[in-house]
Amino acid sequence: MNAHEKTVEILKQAAGKYELDNLRKVLEYDESLLFEKDIFISLKNIVEADLAVGNTKELLKEAKNVYNGPIFAVNARQGKYLIKSEPDFQKAVEMLGEYDFCFNLSPYHIVNSYLSLVIAQVTGLDVDKLYNKANQHIKEFVEYALQNYPNWDEDTLTTEDPVLMMPIGAAGSGKSTFYKELSNVINFSCDNIRYLLFKEYGPCFSPWESGLSWWIVNRLVDHYLKDGYNVFYNGVNTDLEYRSPITMEHDDPIYAGMPYNVKLVYFESPVELTSKELEELKSVNLWETPIE
Repeated sequence: MNAHEKTVEILKQAAGKYELDNLRKVLEYDESLLFEKDIFISLKNIVEADLAVGNTKELLKEAKNVYNGPIFAVNARQGKYLIKSEPDFQKAVEMLGEYDFCFNLSPYHIVNSYLSLVIAQVTGLDVDKLYNKANQHIKEFVEYALQNYPNWDEDTLTTEDPVLMMPIGAAGSGKSTFYKELSNVINFSCDNIRYLLFKEYGPCFSPWESGLSWWIVNRLVDHYLKDGYNVFYNGVNTDLEYRSPITMEHDDPIYAGMPYNVKLVYFESPVELTSKELEELKSVNLWETPIE
């Protein structure tokens, strides 16, 4: 059995154990988009390291994500990795039931949750401690906002039909400025959570760290939406494939089933470039299409 087949088998075990028909159907389709996504490829490469003959911890250093980044690196050039234990895929299947919030979301989120538990096993990190620290940070922010922001009101803090606002726009286009004008809306930023939880590692912006940071953010978003809070999903969010796990703009079954009331908010930068500035930018070959 190769790594792809083993990974599918593991996920099918989870689908069967928790009666996740939406995940099972995705896994049974040989041409599923799931198999091209980073969450599956990362998990497959961890499985491959575990199947290979040799020292699993050493082999895990070679496990990479879809962007060819070492999953468990802290600083690969310096030979620093966060690998403390070998993965236990069966135990991760059992643990998945403790995080059943993802069962009410899409197959993408179910697989992402499973991957996050495997990453936590290998890195030796406690996902509950990470989540509780991040949640406490959000609670303190809400308390601070109610005390210091005149447009926040405890009587209208929650609603029966909360909205997840997805800002879309380049850096500097006004997303954060817009957020400051909103009332009773919680700002969720992956970078804020990353620096809160992983500053002892730099943070290092490696796949394990990014994966856990986003998983914590998405878990928090789900929690606060269910409690009736409006949410601002902070980020550039310009890539449709990148935001589709939340917005379902891509109609593939791996994204289907998200229960959120999503509102897309587009931002365009107000900056106009002079002819000289435009020529300077055009001389930097970063764009595949004309910058105009």
